[in-house]
Amino acid sequence: MKLTLITLTAVLLTACSVQDKADSQKTYTVQELLKEPALYKKISDWCSENPSERSLTPNCINALQALHELQANATLEDRGKPIPAPQPIANFN
Repeated sequence: MKLTLITLTAVLLTACSVQDKADSQKTYTVQELLKEPALYKKISDWCSENPSERSLTPNCINALQALHELQANATLEDRGKPIPAPQPIANFN
């Protein structure tokens, strides 16, 4: 009986933690990040905190793609001027 109760408790706790992680790690599209600079900055900062572990997560990849799109869409006369977007996710040099 004790073993069953312990097992049930462990399963319930695991299920709750998996759901919390899924909710906190919503994947944002490139378009969502382009439309919301504050969200882009939040994701970019999170990615920059630990690029070796986070750079290949969907949100970090989408944030990097959003930055590339902003840079690609700059007009010729704007090239060379600072882009009014948040800084790149990580320094890959």
